Amino acid sequence: MKENGEIITKFKDGSLVESEEIYWSQDMVVNQYEDTVSKCIIKEIEGETYMFYEFKNGDYIFNGARPLYYVMKKQ
Repeated sequence: MKENGEIITKFKDGSLVESEEIYWSQDMVVNQYEDTVSKCIIKEIEGETYMFYEFKNGDYIFNGARPLYYVMKKQ
């Protein structure tokens, strides 16, 4: 996540993708491609910084299921 709201996604094969259709603002990630808005929560836990990010997959989009969460640790 860049300061200007851009998001760069890195895949397992090492490829990077930057898209104007996916960006962040305040504590939300907007995905215009999937028509979703996901909450991001940053927390300090025992001196470490974590980001909890809602993952809204097809079960959420098409079936109304609750979103899953990614938990990322700042390096």
